[in-house]
Amino acid sequence: MRDLETIKNEIIQDVYTNQPNVDVTDGSVIRDIMIDPQSIQIYFLEQQIEYLKQLSAFVLNAENLDDEDLDNIGKNFNVERGAATQSEGTITFRATSLPTASIRIGNIDGTGGISVKTQNLEDNTSINFITTETVYLTPQTEFNTESGYYEVNAHIKSSITGSISNVSIGSINTLGTIITGVVGCYNYIAATGGNDTESNIDYADDISVAIQGTNNNTYNGILK
Repeated sequence: MRDLETIKNEIIQDVYTNQPNVDVTDGSVIRDIMIDPQSIQIYFLEQQIEYLKQLSAFVLNAENLDDEDLDNIGKNFNVERGAATQSEGTITFRATSLPTASIRIGNIDGTGGISVKTQNLEDNTSINFITTETVYLTPQTEFNTESGYYEVNAHIKSSITGSISNVSIGSINTLGTIITGVVGCYNYIAATGGNDTESNIDYADDISVAIQGTNNNTYNGILK
């Protein structure tokens, strides 16, 4: 694609060819009212044409396209971009002694709501998780001889989306909500399922698969 100066110089040469005595220096009338404005318009038009070419070959040019433009292409073929998701897992709440009365861990309506989190990461932040169910440590809770605690499990979901919310075994070990009788928490299984928003490259592949075997991949269809 030509840059602005190239276009401008080509127009100047065309003018010289037809009118060799015309003044085309900076500030001249013909420069101000014809050469410079036309050069700019042609430059932007060529940019738009180049981008339309990329759109029409979206699979090959996916990483260079605006997200919104690729989303619009996907909508033409009923293909949605994969959204970012939260990781999920199980947290184990611990008590050092057997409760004499039930300890409720979560909201009274059964929705959980207890915060647990990882230790601080390198940037001094932590990843927070929230329980999605209310559980109880009761006088009948069994003792885990391997850990040395009375334990009960609850389902958790990360407060943030993306692959960063996937954490390994033992990473979630800090109570964000203080609960009388509960001394700590631990995740015996990794928290998984956190995905980043689907990249343009992967999304373009999904669109391509969706339109294979159809006649929808036309110039007008892509750009409408």
